[in-house]
Amino acid sequence: MSDQIHFGGLPALPQIDFLYQLAPRLWQRPDVLALWLEGSLARGNADRYSDVDLYVGVEPTALEQWRALDVPALFGEP
Repeated sequence: MSDQIHFGGLPALPQIDFLYQLAPRLWQRPDVLALWLEGSLARGNADRYSDVDLYVGVEPTALEQWRALDVPALFGEP
């Protein structure tokens, strides 16, 4: 299992700044098994209006917790 996240080949778009913040925080969680990008960003044809299709693979025992994930808490917000 790799402990690094690779962002190579992603276009220089505002959405990528979001990924640089979010992906490492998710990857640090012990219940996260995989992260992958889909959609136009993954295909290389995204523009500044494209959404971010980031998928998170988690331990089966953590699935219910992830259904109601406290996203602001990932960023240290109350």
